[in-house]
Amino acid sequence: MRTVYVGTVLAGLSAMAMVGAWVVPSISPNELWPGIVPFMAGLGLLIISGFMLLNSQPDGKSNDADQDSNDSEVLLVIALLFVAVTYLKLIGWFGYIAPTTIIAPLVAYLFGVRSPIGLLLIAVLCPMVFYAIFFEVLGVFPPYGTILNPFQFLQG
Repeated sequence: MRTVYVGTVLAGLSAMAMVGAWVVPSISPNELWPGIVPFMAGLGLLIISGFMLLNSQPDGKSNDADQDSNDSEVLLVIALLFVAVTYLKLIGWFGYIAPTTIIAPLVAYLFGVRSPIGLLLIAVLCPMVFYAIFFEVLGVFPPYGTILNPFQFLQG
């Protein structure tokens, strides 16, 4: 049953990623579309979620222990969906760095990382690594916040 939950949430997140990437405007006619990487990632996740849903075989058997496990999995899936939507909204308001610094360790915690040092490393390294990959290597412009733009402080 877990595969059905995970596959469904993954399909929803991938669809949101594809829609979000679709609205990314082109920089110029001669350059690669900046939304290609997130769009292809969303498409890949959509295909994976399709396979997960096709291969899932929910059995009709259930006992109390299985029901409790399923309830906690449903709560985890709902929490992750809420975190994903909140993250997208926070990026629109505060740009990329601050929301990623907060949300990355939260997601790691939801997935079972309990080490304070590990969570601290995730909070520091995730924004840095993603920034280097997407904004420096791929040349995609970072999203600027409408309320606060941390890049104005970093760039001087």
